[in-house]
Amino acid sequence: MENFNSIIYTVIASIATGLGGWLFGRRKNNADARLVEAQAKLEETRAQTQQIENLGKAVDIWKEAAENLNAQLKIYVEEMQRLKLENNEIKVKFEELNVALNKVQCENGRLKKEIEKLKNPGND
Repeated sequence: MENFNSIIYTVIASIATGLGGWLFGRRKNNADARLVEAQAKLEETRAQTQQIENLGKAVDIWKEAAENLNAQLKIYVEEMQRLKLENNEIKVKFEELNVALNKVQCENGRLKKEIEKLKNPGND
């Protein structure tokens, strides 16, 4: 019976040791698991932060490009307005020259008739 009691004590001691190890090990394993989860969340947050920073940089690049395009557009619009004014001035001068040309042509025609009269004084 003494052997049986020794076996029972050994079994109970083994079970108690295993149960104690499991309980304390479980706490450590849970703490380790929470640590790993926290590290994973931290890495995820860092990755998201990096993505946000990258998006911010991309927005800044596009904003600068848009501002440059707006500046160029302003220059082109001003140049186009200047050219329109110049074109209108040229049109006015052209019309003035056209009127002057018509006057000269009329005068030229009148003078030709006078020359013909002078060449042929009797045809009047």
